Amino acid sequence: MPTQVPTSLPTQEPTVAPDESIDQVSSVEIDDCGDIPDIDQRSMCEFGLSMGLTVKDMIAMAESMGMDPEEMMAIAESMGMEGMMSMAGLVDMDEDHDMDEDHDMDEDHDMDEDHDMDEDHDMDEDHDMDEDHDMDEEEHLDSNTMSPAPSPREPTRLGISFDAEISSAEVQSWVELAVGEMKDPATDFLGLIWPIGSPIDDEPDPQLFDGAMFSEHKHVLSPAKVDEAVAYFVNWQTSLEGCSDAERRDFSDGARVVGLWIRGAADVATAPGPCVKSRAAIYARTLEHDKTTATEIFFHEAYHGLSNYLLNSCATNAPGRSEDDLNNRRWFAEGTADYFGVYMAAKIEGRENYRQKILKRAYLDLQGDPGMGLDSAYVQAAAVVLMLDRGMISEEKLLNGSYFHNCSWIDEFDPQAAGIDYIFDNFNKIRLLDGEYSYSSDVISD
Repeated sequence: MPTQVPTSLPTQEPTVAPDESIDQVSSVEIDDCGDIPDIDQRSMCEFGLSMGLTVKDMIAMAESMGMDPEEMMAIAESMGMEGMMSMAGLVDMDEDHDMDEDHDMDEDHDMDEDHDMDEDHDMDEDHDMDEDHDMDEEEHLDSNTMSPAPSPREPTRLGISFDAEISSAEVQSWVELAVGEMKDPATDFLGLIWPIGSPIDDEPDPQLFDGAMFSEHKHVLSPAKVDEAVAYFVNWQTSLEGCSDAERRDFSDGARVVGLWIRGAADVATAPGPCVKSRAAIYARTLEHDKTTATEIFFHEAYHGLSNYLLNSCATNAPGRSEDDLNNRRWFAEGTADYFGVYMAAKIEGRENYRQKILKRAYLDLQGDPGMGLDSAYVQAAAVVLMLDRGMISEEKLLNGSYFHNCSWIDEFDPQAAGIDYIFDNFNKIRLLDGEYSYSSDVISD
C-alpha cells in the first residue's frame, strides 16, 4: 500500500510583542514558558500553550478584549479555547484597530491615509481578524490532530522449493534477482516450486482445475509434502499485512484454487496476486523441464507477478472494457515476460546469447508452421526482439518493468497502433545466416 511520508508540523518564529508589560518574554521563544521570570505571565503562557495558542495569541486576545492577561486567563479556563476565539472575533473594532496600529503601525497608517475609516474597519475585520483567526485555528487543529505517518513496513522476499533438483536457497536467490531488476517492485513476493510427474493423458482437465486449462499429472511428492506445499502458500497469504479488506475477502477462494492445482498435480506456471503489493510466482516443474528451462519459466512468471498493470487490472480501470476485449494486447505482456525469462537464465549461467536463443526458438516454430500468428510465447518474444532492433522500445524499460507501471501500454501496443501493425506483419521474417539468427537490415530499417 502507498505509504505516507511524515509531514513536519508548522512552526512559528519567536515574536516580540510591542507592549512594555511583556518585555520580559521578548527574547524568549514562545514555546519555552519555563524561561519567563514573571509567575503570572509564565502561568498564562503554559495555559495558552496547553490550548494550542502562542504567547502572541494570548496577549493579542487579551488586548483585543480590553483586559489584562490574568483576567483573560481566568475567563479562558471557564470558556475553553473555542469560546475565547469566538469572543475575540466579536470585540469592538476600535480596540481591534488600536491593536493593529500597535502591531504594524506603518501598514495601518498607510491604510488610514488611503481609505476612510469605515472601509478600513471592514477591511480589518474581513482580512485581518478572519484570516488570523482561521490561521490560528488551522495551526491549532494541525498541531493537535496530526499524528506521525506509519513507518513503511519491511518488504518480504520468500523462496521455497519442494523439488529435489532445485533448492529453496536457489529459489530464494531467484526471487531476490527478479525483484532486484524491477524499478517499482511489489512489497511482498513469494517464489514457490514443486515437482510433478508424467501427465495422466494428453488432454487438459479444466473440470479439475476450476476452469483452467491445465493437465493432471502423477504426483512426485508424498501426500504429506503436498499438504505442506499447500499450507505454505496459504500461510504466506494469511500473513500478508498490506492488503485491503476487499482483497482479503478473496483470500479463501485464492487458497482454494492454488490448493486444487497443487493437490491435482496440475502443470501450472502462473503468478497469483493476492494483493496489489503482494505477489507470487508458482511453478510445477515437469520431468521434461531441465534446470535452464525451469529457470526461464520461473522468471517468466516472476515478471508477470512483478508487473504492476497487466490486462486484468487495466480492464478493471477501463469502464466498458473487459479483459477479453483487451486480449489481443496479451502478446506484448507474454513476449516481454518470455524475453525476461530467457535473459535472466542466461545472466545466471553467465551467457550472453539470450537473443540468439529467443530467435532460434521462434525460427524453429515457424519452420513447422510458417503461417502461424503472433499467438505463442516463442514468436511473441521474437517480435519483442524486432521492436528492440527497430528502436521502438527500450531494453532497460523492458527489463525493469517500466512498461507496466500504468495502462498506457494497452493502447501503445494495440495490434492496430502505428508501427505495431508492421511488427505483426514481419515478426516471422527471421533468417539463419552463417549460424546466426537475425532479422535482415531491410526488415529492421524498412
